[in-house]
Amino acid sequence: MFELSKGRAITEWQTRKESVTYTVGDSVYALQTDPGYTIPCDATAGNIIGISNIAIDENDSNFATTNEKFPVLIPGDAATEWKADVSGTLATTHVGEYWDLTAAGTVNVAASAKRVVLCTGFISATKGLFKINASAYT
Repeated sequence: MFELSKGRAITEWQTRKESVTYTVGDSVYALQTDPGYTIPCDATAGNIIGISNIAIDENDSNFATTNEKFPVLIPGDAATEWKADVSGTLATTHVGEYWDLTAAGTVNVAASAKRVVLCTGFISATKGLFKINASAYT
């Protein structure tokens, strides 16, 4: 799960894909195979747009609704950082390096092919501070 830690976030309304589960705190990206939709990230996700600010699942009456908008938190400035869970073991030496995701809410410090988050701080072996690639730079 990504949680705002520092800086500010702006709410932007994106179009969600029908019949897809969204969780608060999950990173989201633009669906390349069906342009116009924003879906939760996975291990193969490219550029992260922001962080989902809504939970929707099969128990919601609007789960299968098409072209519905949902709130996404996007970085409000270059100082915006997110606290996130880590798969693998985060070390202080990982600060300043770009990493991939394992899932929408988890950073993978064992992979760096997609480079979607920049580690900006060490909290523990399982949690760190990150900038999403929409606002990360070194």
